[in-house]
Amino acid sequence: MPFKQVTCSICNKTVNKAQTYFIGNDKRACKEHEGVIAKKESFDASKQRKTIFQQNRQKANADYQAHYYENIFKPKCFVCCVTGIRSQEYYLKVVVNMKKNEMVGTDPFKDIAPKEPPIHIMTKEKCKDILHLVRDIFRPVVDMTNVVALCGRCCMTLKIDPIDVPPKKMFEIGNILRVAMEPIIKQIASQELIRDN
Repeated sequence: MPFKQVTCSICNKTVNKAQTYFIGNDKRACKEHEGVIAKKESFDASKQRKTIFQQNRQKANADYQAHYYENIFKPKCFVCCVTGIRSQEYYLKVVVNMKKNEMVGTDPFKDIAPKEPPIHIMTKEKCKDILHLVRDIFRPVVDMTNVVALCGRCCMTLKIDPIDVPPKKMFEIGNILRVAMEPIIKQIASQELIRDN
């Protein structure tokens, strides 16, 4: 079987393929020409970088899919995909942690934030300017329910206020709820203290 013949792109001679290197753009050149080996090494390094990039991307996609399906029922930010807890539960935990600190006798504001970030549920209309940032996996949810879930960090970054109530009104409502919920919060805090000790 005869050797495959190719044309050198530098000297235009027909030579065996084994005597040439691929130098890009569907061109091959004889090994003995100046700069061909450096060009081949540069091309090989570029090809290797692309391969590593593709492998890392596939791994990241696989990790994301595994993380998504592992926490499928937990609230997620539709933009950055961080898993968190609903904002109502988040703020309840803050109030309970403040009450626990008060019962123990430490600073009421020490370590009151839960580890998980708050996930705010807002209307699609309120978030219409950032809908293009919603991940493809969540677009059907947005279309069906007309709501968007965003974490606190994305709300700050995208300049979206998750609370529609003015601060003064919010303060009044907070005071009313604090008085009304005091016995329940105290009971939850004492049960958590007993559980933790």
